Amino acid sequence: MNRLYIFFPHCYIKATSSELLIYDTIMFKSVYLKDVVLANHNIDRLNRFGYIEENIDTKFLLQKIDSNHFGYYIQYDELMPYIPERKLRIATSLQKEKKALGYNLPSYTNMMLTSLTLLLNNTISTYLNTFSYKQLEYPDTNCVEIDMEKITMQLRSFCLEKIILSGELPYAKLEKFLEFTNDRNIQVIYRIHYLAYSFHYIQEILHKFDSLIIELLVDSHTPFHILHFNEERLLYKYIITSISDVDKISKIGKDVILCPVFLDTKTITLQSQMIMTKDEILQSCHTLKECYVKDYINPSCFGHLTINFNGEVCCLNEKIESLQDMDLPNIINKWIGSQSCQWYLARNKRCRCKKCAIQVLCPSVSIYELLNIYKCPCTV
Repeated sequence: MNRLYIFFPHCYIKATSSELLIYDTIMFKSVYLKDVVLANHNIDRLNRFGYIEENIDTKFLLQKIDSNHFGYYIQYDELMPYIPERKLRIATSLQKEKKALGYNLPSYTNMMLTSLTLLLNNTISTYLNTFSYKQLEYPDTNCVEIDMEKITMQLRSFCLEKIILSGELPYAKLEKFLEFTNDRNIQVIYRIHYLAYSFHYIQEILHKFDSLIIELLVDSHTPFHILHFNEERLLYKYIITSISDVDKISKIGKDVILCPVFLDTKTITLQSQMIMTKDEILQSCHTLKECYVKDYINPSCFGHLTINFNGEVCCLNEKIESLQDMDLPNIINKWIGSQSCQWYLARNKRCRCKKCAIQVLCPSVSIYELLNIYKCPCTV
């Protein structure tokens, strides 16, 4: 009589050439084993079907797993029972459409873009540089005004949920653009540096546009009277460049969004604060759907693009194309089918993460990795 160990459907399993993770997405408990030697067919069965056959090679491993109650044993004679493949099933006609026509229609791929950041004008002079502005998704210092009329025309064929305006924009252009987004029920977040406008102006536009959210970039140099305003729909994003900046946060007395920013890759003092231990990663809570989604896509940037003030369309600091050469629908349509599409940059595609079994519990690939600030969330 043969025996199989079947893992419960709510358990996410990741087996690599040297590691094994069994993660219970209901109880949020796990077994993480390193230096595990598994045959290739067992790796495939675990990852795809969630079972493993009991034999001399797997008996000790199964004893350890079964003691944590991640599944159950079944017996069979000659015929293997039917076990369905475990995977995320995405209902899409993209592949069928491309096979039939040889390409995808922009009208379909347009629906995949859900949010957009527009990098506007930036006339202020601060200690921040090009490298740090990329991390903030804020425009580099420039005196060029983005062509909002052209952008508005480009966006008419999309069904966006959110737009982030990042930088300075004249009041008349801001008002006109917000009228456009209100008509289309698009949430707008206005990200501006505290030096860009007077606080009276910020209060004025908050009161004028009742659905607008302002994300104010502040730092350790920001006057305390600005940090103590209690305005609805006003969020404070605190720029941290050193450990000493962290100590000053407690004096603010309100919730702020912490944003580590590095001025270059050499003087990096915050690395140790950002790196997570494997135990911290294992203690994170994820649903089964979240685990399977992170096997396919990068949730941190999927559906999001950035348009620079010069018309460059980017994703996670990678230039895709320019609006001066091609319309946005055609840019997205062409990019989605390419190997360089950052929306599908899952952690299992990163060379240093492929053999790690806890890759889906780890934070998604971020701008910090792509700028070589650190190798991955658990490695400096």
